[in-house]
Amino acid sequence: MKLIYKGRYVSEDQLPKGNLPINAVMFQEPETISKLNIVATLFALPALLLIGLVVLGSVLLHGRINLQRSALADYVGIFSAFLTLFPHELLHAICFGRNSEVELFIAPKQLMLFVICTQPVTKMRFILLSLFPI
Repeated sequence: MKLIYKGRYVSEDQLPKGNLPINAVMFQEPETISKLNIVATLFALPALLLIGLVVLGSVLLHGRINLQRSALADYVGIFSAFLTLFPHELLHAICFGRNSEVELFIAPKQLMLFVICTQPVTKMRFILLSLFPI
């Protein structure tokens, strides 16, 4: 796998275009990065609901919730999240396969990094690369 850093993402014109094999079926994805963020947020809702249920259970068991936290812990958590962005995208890139050429973009407006590859992948590989680095 060859990873190529392409820099800041500004428009869809920067993205490479690939050719699908004759019998290939293209996966339906959101048209823009912003719409992709909305879809990703919808997938995060069950996790947020689970966290809410845990907090509610804590309140019911203990009669209160402790919200005292250290500001330093908040900053460390935010910084740690940013440190995981590149390894996360690298895991996506690895899933494309050995002979693939993967491009890495930074989209600061959407607060995200993403990889893209024009090499066709099987349905199972697409599911794997989509779910693997969660």
